[in-house]
Amino acid sequence: MALPEFSTLTTVQQRANSKRILGWTDNNNDSIPDPGKLTQGYQFASGLVFSYLTRRYGETVLAAWTISTAPGRVLAISDDLCVYWFSSSNNAQSELINHIYLEAIAALERIRDGVDDLYGVTEDMSERAEVDDADSSFDEDITYYNE
Repeated sequence: MALPEFSTLTTVQQRANSKRILGWTDNNNDSIPDPGKLTQGYQFASGLVFSYLTRRYGETVLAAWTISTAPGRVLAISDDLCVYWFSSSNNAQSELINHIYLEAIAALERIRDGVDDLYGVTEDMSERAEVDDADSSFDEDITYYNE
């Protein structure tokens, strides 16, 4: 399944300097961002969003999101993750970009752990129950024969 992308060049450029984005994504110096590099960054961000949020909201909910329907907070986190990924090829990556990346990951962790919510999004309890049951390593109703 292809993951939906939550960022575009335009949205990323609204979060970071357009010239820097171009410098990080223009592999052949033709003053046009490389489409492959852009796609890799978008997929990196989407992969992290899915990795952190699937357990709470379910794959069905996340897969249904588009750039037009995903919560604004997810879109902003995705853009920040893209900025980090695009800049990662730069040896002089700034402390600010590393800080932005760590804040994006921390936000995903808070959402995943239920500390923060996404406005207007309901958890998919059916998928969550399956994951939670699979994580259980102890069941009081089972008789253990090695006792």
